[in-house]
Amino acid sequence: MKHLRIALPLTLTLLLAACGGDGPTPTPPAPPVVQPPVDPPVTPPTPPVTPPVTPTPPVTPPPTADVPYGGAWIWVVVFDDDSTASGNLNITQVESEPVVYTNSGEGPCYQCDEGSCPTEPDGLSIIGTFNADDGSESLSAAFLDSDLSSTVRLISIDADNQLGTEIEGQETFLGVGQWTEDDGSFANVTVAIARASSTTSADAFEAKLTQRLKAEQSDLEKVDRSRLQELR
Repeated sequence: MKHLRIALPLTLTLLLAACGGDGPTPTPPAPPVVQPPVDPPVTPPTPPVTPPVTPTPPVTPPPTADVPYGGAWIWVVVFDDDSTASGNLNITQVESEPVVYTNSGEGPCYQCDEGSCPTEPDGLSIIGTFNADDGSESLSAAFLDSDLSSTVRLISIDADNQLGTEIEGQETFLGVGQWTEDDGSFANVTVAIARASSTTSADAFEAKLTQRLKAEQSDLEKVDRSRLQELR
């Protein structure tokens, strides 16, 4: 029994040593790294599809009252020495301040040089009915020239007092007139004014107008010019 008591403490000591006793404490495993939640990507909302807008057509203003002799015209003047002056005019409105005319239209007038026309008008043109002191009426055309302080450059009357259709069926004024020179002197002329053609160039149309006017020269010279003085 004595030996058993000695052996028991020794055995217990050996068992404690085998179990580690006072050895180092093992390191516990690291806790797992927890990643924060990641939000899914945000898809922007699709904008609504706007249907194409069909533009509203502009409202066409109601037509104004008819302008007497309204539109584009080409004119030619032939002098006694057979030289010519020519250009174009555009009757755009009823005459604003009628004095001796009725049923008249007015608009810018241009004098051209060998087919070259200015960008700015030389003055004002008027076509209408001239009312003479004796009560008679005459189809007349007049050009007021800014170089002459807006006085009359040309006054004219139609030979048969009405528009014809002598040039390509277009309305045509054929008559006589007086031309005011830059020095203030007057020259007798024959005059042709025809509505511009939409199918013939201005130069070609002017050539036809000049040819017809010169062909009518002798007959036109017989027209009484006395009424022209009342127009000045």
